Amino acid sequence: MNKTGHRLIFTDLDGTLLDQDSAAWTSARPALQEALNSGIPVIPCSSRAFAECRVLHEQMGLRGPIVFENGAGVALPQNQFRRPVAPPSDESDGYWLCRVAQPYSYVREILQKLRQKQHYQFRGLGDMSSAEIEQYTGRDTAMSHFAKQRRHSESLIWLDNAKSFDLFAKDLEGHGLRLTRGSHFIHVGSPCDKGQAVRWLVGVYQKLLGVRPQVVVLGDSANDVPMFQAADIAVIIRPPHAMPLQYRPRDSQQQLLVSEAAGSAGWNQVVRRLLLKTAMQA
Repeated sequence: MNKTGHRLIFTDLDGTLLDQDSAAWTSARPALQEALNSGIPVIPCSSRAFAECRVLHEQMGLRGPIVFENGAGVALPQNQFRRPVAPPSDESDGYWLCRVAQPYSYVREILQKLRQKQHYQFRGLGDMSSAEIEQYTGRDTAMSHFAKQRRHSESLIWLDNAKSFDLFAKDLEGHGLRLTRGSHFIHVGSPCDKGQAVRWLVGVYQKLLGVRPQVVVLGDSANDVPMFQAADIAVIIRPPHAMPLQYRPRDSQQQLLVSEAAGSAGWNQVVRRLLLKTAMQA
């Protein structure tokens, strides 16, 4: 860790801090509590909507920022941060919601036009009832309702073939949108990502602390790669039913770790190991 001892932990949720099949995080509780007791901010960076992330944030006892919808927005607690000059922000539930992406209505409009014109086959969260989302994801009724409260991007299930998928991606680019793959869904939104959000937040903390903190990033999917590239320590969490994500360290200075266990158990193992190593070096 750096000489001042400051560290930030940025973490994906689904398939990383949350188990992929059940969305449980019980196995990560010991390391999560150790990090919080040590005063280390644990910052969720998820494709989920802000409303979902906020509930999980409270349940886990987290107190810092939230990155939602793959970096389309960043929520800053108003009791810790001043309203930023840029990017533009709204107020909601005690947070400044900083936005860098097109609104959800624009994304839905483009998706509807492409579906009607090109006959692409997919279903987005905006096409589903809360009950359908609950059935597909295994999330409870309340979280399935919150999942539909998206602000900047759409999550969808692709029902067409691979050739059509490539054409779909090109058509989206023509409208200033792009897609990324997550643990459960394909995500469509403006060309922003988790890495940009991580870099911006590191800059915010650097101004507050007077020194750049060490950055630990944990994730499991392709949409986590941009934030791995912003990390000092990149941690790939092993998925339960497949090979781990392939990622090469950004440079010789970046440390890369791969968890032995999947999901929240893997998160717990790696974070506890990092915290123990830090304690021994202190």
